[in-house]
Amino acid sequence: MDIYVIQKDCTACGACFSICGEVFEPNDQGKSEVRPGSDDELPCVMEAIFACPTGAIHLDD
Repeated sequence: MDIYVIQKDCTACGACFSICGEVFEPNDQGKSEVRPGSDDELPCVMEAIFACPTGAIHLDD
């Protein structure tokens, strides 16, 4: 699977990296990015997707 964050939709709330810091990290603007080489199949990824208030996190097969 491929996980990504739509930067224009991210509000830098921090929910995703609070829930799943193994996969998400803040960039220079505080917005979420996927950590390079991270395991996008961790259970916390789905938690982060559902917790995102703007729906900025997406997962493709």
